[in-house]
Amino acid sequence: MGIPFLTANYFVGELFMPNLTGTTAAGLANIVDLQWYIDTYEKEFLKYLLGDVLYMEFAAEIAVSVPLVKWTALKNKIYVVSTGTNPTYLSPATAYVFFYYIRKHQSLTVSTGQIQTGYENGQTVENKYTSVGPWNKMVEDCKLLWEWLEEDAQRATYPNFSRQYEDYLGFINPLL
Repeated sequence: MGIPFLTANYFVGELFMPNLTGTTAAGLANIVDLQWYIDTYEKEFLKYLLGDVLYMEFAAEIAVSVPLVKWTALKNKIYVVSTGTNPTYLSPATAYVFFYYIRKHQSLTVSTGQIQTGYENGQTVENKYTSVGPWNKMVEDCKLLWEWLEEDAQRATYPNFSRQYEDYLGFINPLL
């Protein structure tokens, strides 16, 4: 097991990313690119969500072949997968990764610097409008998780939880 938990299955709806399936060179490149963002930003998100100490405990314990129930419960609280004929995958970690993926992909790096792609009958929209909604929903989800972790029963189970990085997971005002 172990981190990362996110897969392309989580990037649906408002967090949809195109061309993440198939065996074409472009599709495979997109999957590799997304996986880099997952590998880089999912761990950062979990650290900001749980605090340094609880994150380190969680990362170490969830990596064992049969983690304790409390670690599986925490994972299932952060990563919700509904079962059935059409399973759905939900996690605030998805919005965090999506935000950084969209921010980087608004422009392209070429030998002369950064460029923005042009379109014959369209224009690129600013990423703050594309990613602010999902980011702010992620912040709401984080607050709910923090409240759950601060309940008396969870406090005893996860005594090393800390909101030390709460400021890093704050709301974004799209008008600024």
